[in-house]
Amino acid sequence: MGGAIRNWAAISGAPTRAMVKPLTGREMWGSDRLEAIGNYKVVTRYFSGLTEKDRIVIDSRNGQIRFVANVDYMDDWLEITVQLGPAT
Repeated sequence: MGGAIRNWAAISGAPTRAMVKPLTGREMWGSDRLEAIGNYKVVTRYFSGLTEKDRIVIDSRNGQIRFVANVDYMDDWLEITVQLGPAT
């Protein structure tokens, strides 16, 4: 029928441990219910294959990557801005 299935897979070689710090949080109405949205900073070891098209899972919650920064361009650490909450 020509349908496409979108599926997520783990990135081979990607770090699995990170420091997660909350930045901001808010609540908003959407689809007749109250939804919580939180922004977090994730710091992890450098990985060259990570982009804003990927996602991060934190405590079984899917996070949308908003920005990936290579700290001091030294290829040691990544600072990733992540939004947890409803899909936008």
